[in-house]
Amino acid sequence: MKKILLLITYCTALVVFAAYQVPTVNTLAKENHFLAKVHFDRVEVGQKNGDKKIENYAYRLMPNKKSAQVTLELEEIREGSTGYHYRYRPHFNGLPVYRSYVQVNVNWAGEIWSATESTFDFDKVEKSKLQLTKSFAALKKMSNDFLEKKNLELESEVQTVIYFNSRTDARVGIQFRGINELTHEFAEYVLDLNGEILSEINQNRHSHAPKPQKPKAAATMATATAYVYLPDPVTSAQAVYGLNGKFRDKLDADSPELTDERKEVTIEVTLDNGVYRLENEAFSFGEFDPRVVPPATATSPVFDFTRSEEGFEDVNAYYHLNAYRNYLLDLAASGGDCGYSVNTAPILGMNIAVDAHSFQKQDGTFEDQSMFQYGGSQSKLLFGEGGVDDAEDADVIVHEYGHAVSHAYCAFCNFGYERLALDEAIGDYFAVSYSRSITEHDWWKMFSWDGHNEFFVGRNAKSNKLYPDDMNHLAEDPKSTIDESSIYPDSEIFSSVMMEIWEVLGRENSDKLLLAALPTFTEDIKFSTAAELIAATYAQLCGDEKMEAINTLFSLRGLLDFNLNAGPDQTICLGDTITLGQNLVVSDGLEVFWSPGETIFDSLQATSMATPDFSGYYYLNIRNNETGFLLRDSVYVDVEYCFANAPDKRILLLNSDRFFNKRGNLIIEVPKNTEYTTIEVFDVFGHLMGEYESEGDIRIELIQDDLKAGIYLIRVIADEREAVFKVGRAR
Repeated sequence: MKKILLLITYCTALVVFAAYQVPTVNTLAKENHFLAKVHFDRVEVGQKNGDKKIENYAYRLMPNKKSAQVTLELEEIREGSTGYHYRYRPHFNGLPVYRSYVQVNVNWAGEIWSATESTFDFDKVEKSKLQLTKSFAALKKMSNDFLEKKNLELESEVQTVIYFNSRTDARVGIQFRGINELTHEFAEYVLDLNGEILSEINQNRHSHAPKPQKPKAAATMATATAYVYLPDPVTSAQAVYGLNGKFRDKLDADSPELTDERKEVTIEVTLDNGVYRLENEAFSFGEFDPRVVPPATATSPVFDFTRSEEGFEDVNAYYHLNAYRNYLLDLAASGGDCGYSVNTAPILGMNIAVDAHSFQKQDGTFEDQSMFQYGGSQSKLLFGEGGVDDAEDADVIVHEYGHAVSHAYCAFCNFGYERLALDEAIGDYFAVSYSRSITEHDWWKMFSWDGHNEFFVGRNAKSNKLYPDDMNHLAEDPKSTIDESSIYPDSEIFSSVMMEIWEVLGRENSDKLLLAALPTFTEDIKFSTAAELIAATYAQLCGDEKMEAINTLFSLRGLLDFNLNAGPDQTICLGDTITLGQNLVVSDGLEVFWSPGETIFDSLQATSMATPDFSGYYYLNIRNNETGFLLRDSVYVDVEYCFANAPDKRILLLNSDRFFNKRGNLIIEVPKNTEYTTIEVFDVFGHLMGEYESEGDIRIELIQDDLKAGIYLIRVIADEREAVFKVGRAR
């Protein structure tokens, strides 16, 4: 059938301690944990007075009204892939509240689409405790004495804060960070006014930007040849660690099979007075442990080391770090399935020092450990040499760099048990996505060479774990019950579902989606909150294109509260009644509705009936009334015109009743074997509103969207036959 559009003639937005496996030393864990809340409101702010409207919205999320005592201070505005992220800090009597914030996410159209906050009700605390009773000089001396006893140096400014010990107990304290760059200790402390510890958290980060170590004036960039693993020897060889005595670590000894798996690559290095160095604007190699291993250099543009030589780990780490960084930067220019790009400015601004030979113990052996440390004079990536040397495995290298990327998009956001596990999952996902782009072999084995052996069990990026059933701990658990080493196995839930999304969207689109969502991953969020933020970020970037698949994958993992299914697509005849939905059970706190609702019998029922007037989509919507998060699935109904009348010598006008109610189009049938048809549309005054010509005897559909309410005459001339019809249009 031809569809005709009438021609109308008138104008009508870690704590980054990134050990990749369980640390062998106890980490600091004295802190209180308060879960963040997420809101998915839709608020237009526009351009005029937009910042003030955003601030007013942030105040509405606070338990207390704006007053002389309670205020919000704007800390930063970050540009992201979906728009801008406004970060506010609550203050009481001018003192900032420790680990309290309101972040409002605004899209490019000037609309608030989500917000995350962790705030406190000052009406529930004894305000007499919120008095500063000592001089700042005395408090600063107290912090210096405290750090001296711990053999740490002050890494940040000392700040007076309000610290909430519980929802009903708050007091004044001082916040500061201390670091020992030789031992890699780095912690944030909050002391009360008497010097007692209120909170101590292992951090490895700092508040100021790292100081880039620029090449010397005489240095230039040069191209060199290098030999590396792609991504590691067992994966590229499609082998199994230790099978038949091959592909084993053997204390870094060379073997024919391991040497043969080195691949030739090209790297950009610094040429300085005849010496080629592994150094550029993003990465430089140094030594940050008591054991000194000079970074690999060359006097010719060839870095040819085997794994028994210390230089191999340097070259391997340098290649993969730069390869992955360059890939991320290239994502900024690629459009993807629905044409969106990501903001990679935070990645571009990072400069990181690398030590591929770290974590030597007092007995001369090494820890099987690596981490990202954001603190001190320079942010660092440190790779251990226990078991298989960590810098020999691209999974470890990219995982640790993934922590740096996460921190770049949301600095100092890695607090809270599930947030810590989420950051491990982010690193694992980036690593597996990268390795899988090189080869599909055993792609799910996270740490394919460094783990899955006698040293380390590794992790699984294709696990079938469910949330919350298979979690060792949840964010709601009391702090005293949590063993934070469990973040590593728990992270498999999120890395695995992200790899399922990877298979739906493809590598680039999935990587870009996670990068775009990273600025919304604030501290103290749960896995389920992160899933909602990723889904909402995708909706901002791509609308409904593949939302159903993403929502289903998150739902099947238990990361969303419901598994939405609007039912299968259907083909019906005009006038038929159909069933929408599939007996969905909706729990308390969820609101269900169908749209558009004009032809649905009861749009507020999960399963309902409808009589469609034309082909199109019905949408099943479920909203979480607590957060406002909206999940939507669609069903397409193809409405066919199954009129039973046999063609004769008459000209027929059908569906005028639906045309009158603006719920359907006019259908014209002409006699069989008609060769040529002319259709004219006149208003009640005889003005020609539109005309159309058609060849053959096919059924003709007049699309009438542009016609206003009124009376119209339709004249149809089919060869020598003519008919005139009067039709109406309701207001």
